[in-house]
Amino acid sequence: LSIDINVSVEMNGVLRLLRLVVFLSILTHWMASFWYLIGHGQGAQSWIYLANQEDLAWGSKYLTSLYWASTTMMTVGYGDIYATNNAERIYNIFSMLVGCGIFGYTLNQVGDIINQINSEVNYKEYIIIFPNSLLIQKF
Repeated sequence: LSIDINVSVEMNGVLRLLRLVVFLSILTHWMASFWYLIGHGQGAQSWIYLANQEDLAWGSKYLTSLYWASTTMMTVGYGDIYATNNAERIYNIFSMLVGCGIFGYTLNQVGDIINQINSEVNYKEYIIIFPNSLLIQKF
């Protein structure tokens, strides 16, 4: 789905950043949801019991899962919530690989957005300093 809207380069950069934040939020939600489901389905041999979360409401467990997903994707994790069985370990490995890719993609996108904004600003400054440089000279 694509909507074409005429906006300035600076606003385009802000919209791209907003789209990136929404994408990261949705991906973190999905990773946290699967982490919660895997832990919930493993019984007493899961991260939920290891972290003493078994008696808490589902919202607290989801928040802990969201914390795990965000630290796994954006860093190497803190180690306070970790896999305790093979299903969780496999998902953890998958999540770390996805997290590495997403981290690189995010850095690239932020750099590209900043580069796009800077190139437009530099172009506008060049036009102000050298207004006659765009005149076409005929020989």
